[in-house]
Amino acid sequence: MMLSGILLALRDLPPEADGQVAARMGFLEWLMTLPEDCSEAAAAQAAECRAAPLAATSPSVALFCDHLRALQHCADDLPAPARRGGAGRRRS
Repeated sequence: MMLSGILLALRDLPPEADGQVAARMGFLEWLMTLPEDCSEAAAAQAAECRAAPLAATSPSVALFCDHLRALQHCADDLPAPARRGGAGRRRS
């Protein structure tokens, strides 16, 4: 539901508006509304599939899709969390 509203707002953005700022703000709004247990990369891929048809006709939506693709690549590059030893390692 949130994604639909963001895409419509980006699609209907007036020409004099700054599309880069609007796309970034829409992306951050979309990202902050994801549930905590959601995979960001999978959600970004699904959102990109929904936004792709509009990206061909709207530069703002195309920029929004760029942010979604960047999130997919960032999520793949993150290392697995690992313990570093904490206080026990410092004392040894």
